[in-house]
Amino acid sequence: MFSGIMKEILTILSIVLLSQNLNSQIVFAEKTFAGVRVIKTKQFGGSGGNGYWNNKYLDKNGFVILEEKYKKEELLAAYSYRYDKIGNRISQTTVYDINNPNGEEENRISQYSYKYDNTGRVIEKQTMIEEYDSIEKINRQIDSLTYEILEINRRSYSNEIIIDIVLTIVEINDKSQITKRTTDENDSVGTNATQFIYFDNGELKRRIVTRSPKPKMKIVYTGWPGSDDMSWEYKFDKEGRIKKLYSIVNGRKTKLEEYRYEKW
Repeated sequence: MFSGIMKEILTILSIVLLSQNLNSQIVFAEKTFAGVRVIKTKQFGGSGGNGYWNNKYLDKNGFVILEEKYKKEELLAAYSYRYDKIGNRISQTTVYDINNPNGEEENRISQYSYKYDNTGRVIEKQTMIEEYDSIEKINRQIDSLTYEILEINRRSYSNEIIIDIVLTIVEINDKSQITKRTTDENDSVGTNATQFIYFDNGELKRRIVTRSPKPKMKIVYTGWPGSDDMSWEYKFDKEGRIKKLYSIVNGRKTKLEEYRYEKW
């Protein structure tokens, strides 16, 4: 199910790395890095294994336009990205995929479109990827700091169309940081409530997940996507950018990633 574990990984990564750049974009947000030309990320055992790393190449506006993923010196995948004039991502193109050496996956394009309210804030995002498409939108605003997000996922499988509907209640604080997400996936998964706690500088400090019904077994991960109670620790460079990222689970501290930034 698309909205399962991989969706959880993407949600955690987005909130960890974009927590200072939500700008009231409740549905999603893009991170920019002013004055940076390349971001080199080295991954460790807690985020997929040693030997993995990637390069992200940025344009003059600070948006990632090309990403290369490696294991040691071997290129695993490469993706290019395009943005609209506001800065929202409108496409992702698979430039290279090692799992498809004959080129079937090359030039595979994911497309994104948006709807805005009268203040210019994104209120709906649509994703289209060949056999899969989804709509994620603000279904209603409950109060000034609480929103209901509706997500409809449709995918083709064995000549059938499968539709998943996910409702999420998102609570934010006066800094536009997500403080709680309560998701009802309308299936056997049940309801998950995730609380987010931040450091004073806006970076994510802790994430606590409450599941209903409670799982029969307690499962703890030391890396992504993390346990139901997980904390983060950071080291920053002199310009305030994340230099090293750690996770803390059950008192165990694990290095996840290191970042290096090259200027224009």
